[in-house]
Amino acid sequence: MDPRLFLIILLMMPLSVITLADTVTAADTIADANGVGDANESFTFVHMTDAHIGYYDIKELTDDPSICKLIKVVDPKSMVESVVKFTDTLQDIKTHKPDFILDTGDLVESNNLDFFNAYAEILKSIDIPVYNTPGNHDRRDRYGQGDNLTNYYDIVKPLNGSVDTVLLDDFGDYYFDWKGYCFVGLDSGADYSVYTEWRDLNPTMLLYLLLLCTPESNGLWCSQMERLYTLDPNIPKIIFMHHPVINDKDDENLYDYKVKVPNNCSDYGGNDACIAKNRCDFIDYCLNNHAYLVLTGHTHKDYVAVHAPPVAVPAITEPYMFIQTRSATKDEQGYKHGYRVINITDGVISNISAETTPTLNRSTFTLSLADSVAEPEAIWGISVRDSLGRHTGMNWTTGDIEREIPGSYYTGHYNKPPSDTPQVLVVYPADNSLEVVYHALECGDGTTLVTKEPDEYVQKVVDF
Repeated sequence: MDPRLFLIILLMMPLSVITLADTVTAADTIADANGVGDANESFTFVHMTDAHIGYYDIKELTDDPSICKLIKVVDPKSMVESVVKFTDTLQDIKTHKPDFILDTGDLVESNNLDFFNAYAEILKSIDIPVYNTPGNHDRRDRYGQGDNLTNYYDIVKPLNGSVDTVLLDDFGDYYFDWKGYCFVGLDSGADYSVYTEWRDLNPTMLLYLLLLCTPESNGLWCSQMERLYTLDPNIPKIIFMHHPVINDKDDENLYDYKVKVPNNCSDYGGNDACIAKNRCDFIDYCLNNHAYLVLTGHTHKDYVAVHAPPVAVPAITEPYMFIQTRSATKDEQGYKHGYRVINITDGVISNISAETTPTLNRSTFTLSLADSVAEPEAIWGISVRDSLGRHTGMNWTTGDIEREIPGSYYTGHYNKPPSDTPQVLVVYPADNSLEVVYHALECGDGTTLVTKEPDEYVQKVVDF
């Protein structure tokens, strides 16, 4: 194989495939006879992570169609798979009736406005608050580099429930209180490598970011740690962020480079794929300030590290857990995509990792520039109406998105003419009686509305 072709294929592999280990813990329970928190009422929430809505776009890296054909994630239609797996997961999550969802980043495949809009529009179909933190993919440019969270702050940050309490650390970190617990959402940073401290490498190179990135996240800055200490140390806490702080192995030497990230607190566990800055200090903070759970993603696997509290905190008798949860959409590391359900009853915290129930019982419709259903200068959308007259899709005259059909999801039309980014509309369960129309937004001057009946191939149930 041409070495250049091999390199590009390798570069497009998800970051977790290169760096993660195989160790598994699917379910664990924290129990304490005395309980924690002040709540008299039980509650349930879900940890979800790494939805990766979208696709990789390497048009700026290569125009060779033979290379693009070999890399699945380059195909915009691969976005349909990420959306359908995501809506499958949301359908599953709804059966647990959680009070809220924590989503710990890599919401999208890259920093693309359409991807963020699709993620936000999909969540509007569930009546469950979602609290988000950013991941490294959420700040990347189209082909795997960058540290720009503008789209995240503009589109996703307002979705974070009714949160109005920020930590004022310049990183968008925040917290909210729920039934005796303080939930703290942190930004764990961008792609990072310690090699920049010793080697003359170009930090904008994709090769550098995906192959030499170690330990993977720049981590928590001193201002973030300082603000954490302003929280009441006696209130039980649950912290959620994208990158792990404890893994099942240490960072390793790469190729002929002899520098690796030192693990200065190896008694807690490995540091591979973890945050770099303030890792040990953060672990100490958690163990000394009643942070009973630290929920993370990034690795696309399930892993749980359990630690007893320090002897210096005698009032705490229950163990603490540092948890990684599998991807909501990607089947990797030997795991099917899924989520984690956490129950708190009388101060006893239990959690179990759940695989999304496979389903073909859905109807899926797509629209993109490749479908050639519209003139490029017109905004087009998808409209679906069921036998009861309920409508999901784009309103023909206002362009607003309506969601009247139960169990329906729509990415929206991105407020622009059809593009490479597919619109996706999914309805559960499958319904062969649905009336489906692709249509342009009606002009205010009375211009005749042009419609096109959907081609047969887009009405199929998509099987992934």
